[in-house]
Amino acid sequence: MVRDRHYLKITGTFSELIREFRRGITQYLWYQIAFFTMSVIVLSPVSSLIYTFLIKSTGQTSITNEYIISYIFSLKGGLTLSVWIIITFFLIFTEQSGIILICSKARIQKEVGIVEAMTSALRKIPIILILGVNLFLRFAIFSLPFLAILGITYFTLLTDYDINYYCVRRPPAFWISISIGGLSLVGHLVLMLKYLTRWIFILHLTLLENEPVDGVFRRSGELVQGVGMQILKILILWIVCMWAFITVTTTGYVYINSFILGIIGSSPKIAIPIMSFLYIFDFIFSTLLILLVSPVFSIVLTQLYYRRLHTTERIVPEDVKSESNLGEENPSYFRLFQKLTPWVVAAMILISAVTLGIFLASGTHKLDRVEVTAHRGSSTSAPENTLSAIRQAITDQSDYAEIDVQETSDGVIVVLHDSDLMRVTGEKLNIWETTFEEVRELDAGSWFSPQFAGEKIPTLEEAIEVAQDRIKLNIELKFYEHNQRLTERVVSILRSEDFTDQCIITSMNYQELLKVKELDNRITVGFIFFEAIGRVFDFNVDLFSIFRKKATASFISNAQKREKEVHVWLVNTPEAMEHFIYLGVDNIVTDYPAKLVTILKRREEMDEIDRLKDNFMKWLKR
Repeated sequence: MVRDRHYLKITGTFSELIREFRRGITQYLWYQIAFFTMSVIVLSPVSSLIYTFLIKSTGQTSITNEYIISYIFSLKGGLTLSVWIIITFFLIFTEQSGIILICSKARIQKEVGIVEAMTSALRKIPIILILGVNLFLRFAIFSLPFLAILGITYFTLLTDYDINYYCVRRPPAFWISISIGGLSLVGHLVLMLKYLTRWIFILHLTLLENEPVDGVFRRSGELVQGVGMQILKILILWIVCMWAFITVTTTGYVYINSFILGIIGSSPKIAIPIMSFLYIFDFIFSTLLILLVSPVFSIVLTQLYYRRLHTTERIVPEDVKSESNLGEENPSYFRLFQKLTPWVVAAMILISAVTLGIFLASGTHKLDRVEVTAHRGSSTSAPENTLSAIRQAITDQSDYAEIDVQETSDGVIVVLHDSDLMRVTGEKLNIWETTFEEVRELDAGSWFSPQFAGEKIPTLEEAIEVAQDRIKLNIELKFYEHNQRLTERVVSILRSEDFTDQCIITSMNYQELLKVKELDNRITVGFIFFEAIGRVFDFNVDLFSIFRKKATASFISNAQKREKEVHVWLVNTPEAMEHFIYLGVDNIVTDYPAKLVTILKRREEMDEIDRLKDNFMKWLKR
């Protein structure tokens, strides 16, 4: 086979992409719609059922936080992860298969029916599934050394003290670990890019040449040999171009909408209908942008594939190559679907716009009902988890001060986050091995600022005394596998201090939250998590305290429908604060409560239409 670098010129790739995209734009768009519909109706529910079955086989409905790691390294957990990755590969490959088939026919000036492309792709499901398994196993093998290096580095250098000490104080061991991990990551990425480039044509060879799986990786490597870097450069360039195109397009769209909102005035009769249609148009615009951009990468790969073959012969799968099939149109039911779709879409747009207008009009009087929680007290203005931090949270007009509680060796409940005292006192002591008298002698303020020298680690009773009738407390139970009777003692203190209605108890330990409810059902409890697998909504709690990256609009809506509050942590930038205010969370946990209070007051001072306009701009920038 001749290998001519001329066939990989970027300018040629660009011009050919434009031609092929224009030729097949209708087919690409309809195929994306059809595949999305099939995914929603069939593929996604099936994969979800498999996923749920594997989780339930453990005897639980959900696995969260640090338990995910131990679950993944178990037999069932490893199987679940493997199935999830394979299904992901399978869905991607199946979607791209249809696009490749359409692109291949477009090269010989033939239009492929959408149903034909879909059924051709679906007929390849067994081989695509095998291909996904094969690719997963190869990646897993290549990743093992990298994971081993990370594990050895962590257990060797970062386990003497609480991990927060290393993250905040950043001793030499921290930088050594970062260096080792960074170099390992770079090496791993280089290796992955090398093999991804070598295997870039495996799907094309499987679909267009019926190459068997055991030979498809070798054959792809032969096609790429000698031009791997050129292919990689072209693909990276196209990714950058697509990112730039989407960024410029969406930014321009946001500015246009901002201009429209600026000139429509504050009359509800004008503003609400216009914003309703802008909402609908934004949805249509975003959907079309995704549907039209998605096929581009596969089209580029198909161009590169044919160029590497260096032949004028157009290779098309046997099941779509015959003359009888080349002219075949879509079935009559699909043609009817195509004719009716514009009218159905128009009706849906009209109904949605009217419904949305009514919704917006009915909600104009509503204010933002978001409470403010100062994380570990106002921990950017005073040492965390101290009485000074709680007092500052009161000054900042926070609704809650979040504090962490643990037990000393003699059973006293103190306010402390880390498992040891190294970060906040400089002493190499574990809290569960230290008496309260010893803890009381330590300085927990100088590490933050000389202004707070002599600040003590407070007891829970002292924190309650400062907070009583001034601020509510979010009391997080911290468990580091050395728990004596933490839950029982905390509940007992809350009862004796008559504070059960001025606090919530949160924890990452679900079983201990159930114990709180058994001891006193009046206490509000919340489950904290940064990651979850399975049906977390089945948990018997009053609220979820969720990491900001996981706090999606869907999660927030589903939780609140089940009458469970959503508290989001850790939200520190004004943009993120406004985003979660817009999403309607119940509580925002932040290191900067004063900043959040200012934002909420500013929104309260807005008139109803300005608040709707502000929400609309956040919708656009979501």
